Amino acid sequence: MKDKGRKTFHFEHIKPCAQIRNEILALENFDLEQVINILKTSDIAWILKEEKKILDKKNKGAGIGNR
Repeated sequence: MKDKGRKTFHFEHIKPCAQIRNEILALENFDLEQVINILKTSDIAWILKEEKKILDKKNKGAGIGNR
């Protein structure tokens, strides 16, 4: 898929970064292999810029720094 300069599409985490962070922090026995397994469950998707605007409005204030 080509989108030179990403004018149409935006990369977006399928699983929110805050959720990944929470899963890691919830580990009872912090183990590097468990962290790696959690990180392996995170993927990136291409979404339309218009979809990003909708998500941003819906999730305003839900970022990692706002918890």
